[in-house]
Amino acid sequence: MYGCVAPSEIPGVVANDARIFGTIAEEIVYALFCQQYVCTSNSIYQDHYNPAAYIYFLHINNPHFDAFVQYDYFYNAWTQKLAKVPDILIHSASEKAFYEIKPDSPSGIREGISKVGKLSVVYKTYLLPYSPGIKFKPKRYW
Repeated sequence: MYGCVAPSEIPGVVANDARIFGTIAEEIVYALFCQQYVCTSNSIYQDHYNPAAYIYFLHINNPHFDAFVQYDYFYNAWTQKLAKVPDILIHSASEKAFYEIKPDSPSGIREGISKVGKLSVVYKTYLLPYSPGIKFKPKRYW
């Protein structure tokens, strides 16, 4: 979102409240995303903090991401804290991309750059076809 302040940067806001606000903001952005895309369970993955659902989505859309590759992924990428889960992952004929939702604040930009970098490296390492998304541009409502 443009012109946002991360709740965690506001004095007096506790970490749990900031996390809840972030979840609400992600749902709003996802709703805007679904206005531009047909959001189906086989082509769009939305992060709901369920690693098994994420791995399943990767596998059904990328058959080479089988049990052996998944084991390697968890052993190497996950244990080294390189594996991250994007907020939105799209696998369609026209786009294979991931989107990360962060506030337009110094910490949000810093965290977003770090996460996009890690996702890009891990996807390339495991021959997954995803790159940072550029097609989705949410409308500004403020």
